[in-house]
Amino acid sequence: MQKLCFIMALIFVELLFGSASKAQSEALDSLSTVLNLTMDKAQRAKTLNLIAFKLRTEDPARSKKAMEEALEMARKLNDKKEIALALNTKGFLLNASNNYSLALKNYQEALDIYKKSENDLETAQMYYHIGFIYKTLGIYEKSIENCLLGLKIYERLDDKNGIALIYRVMGSIYKYKGDYKKSLFYYAHGLKINRES
Repeated sequence: MQKLCFIMALIFVELLFGSASKAQSEALDSLSTVLNLTMDKAQRAKTLNLIAFKLRTEDPARSKKAMEEALEMARKLNDKKEIALALNTKGFLLNASNNYSLALKNYQEALDIYKKSENDLETAQMYYHIGFIYKTLGIYEKSIENCLLGLKIYERLDDKNGIALIYRVMGSIYKYKGDYKKSLFYYAHGLKINRES
């Protein structure tokens, strides 16, 4: 009976994640086809960025290679949007490999571009990423400062997921600071927003 339950669980997981994995693989195949068919440098930079972003968790080495090529091409074209996206992906990869100082540098550079282009959603996301790294480093005041800047934007955009994300980080920060009352406040509000959306 236990063996049957285990086999059924494996089948369920395969159906659940196998189809997502297949869809991810098909999306990457499509992007690779587009990349191979286009000679337009702007389109190539955009496609490389999409490939790098999609691969960032499952294949960081390939993601890095695509990101570096996209960043180089975008810089030559002075395409601020693609530069910022490549820097965002680079920050993610550096953060994942515990290279926090370089991750912060890349996120900050992307943040500057997003702020100048008035891309509010991406600006808020960069504040979140920067705040998260400062939390990881134990620099809680800088973390709170960045999270609050991101929170203001998410609230103005009425982005419930973004607000909940910031609340969870704030809850974590205050937990580490030993302020359990504030920690509970932020965790509870983040959970409430998640349940409502």
